[in-house]
Amino acid sequence: MSRLDRLSALLEGLLPEIVVRHAGPLTASQELAAGTGDFLHLHLLLDGQQKIRLFNASTVSMRAPGMALLRSDRKHTLAAAVAGEPHQILCIEAHFAGPAAPGQRPDERAVRREG
Repeated sequence: MSRLDRLSALLEGLLPEIVVRHAGPLTASQELAAGTGDFLHLHLLLDGQQKIRLFNASTVSMRAPGMALLRSDRKHTLAAAVAGEPHQILCIEAHFAGPAAPGQRPDERAVRREG
């Protein structure tokens, strides 16, 4: 099996849907509330510096090029590392609807209880 075949099988199993939430300069803070679905927040920092305030009040700083991947149930805030200095960022949500997606698999604990 070639590498492309394995990648195709992975993508078919996850059936990802990508939703772009922001593309371009981010000049003001942006708070992202915790979501209820099974998806991921992906933030690609293309230029500049940014801070990510996490749900537990800790802060992570990033310098371009950088990437942050957070679960949908984690509230977080994006802000420029230097106040008033815009940075180029791409913010997307990755939803998974295929048979191998987290929300589509049977609950392993339930299977163990029944069996």
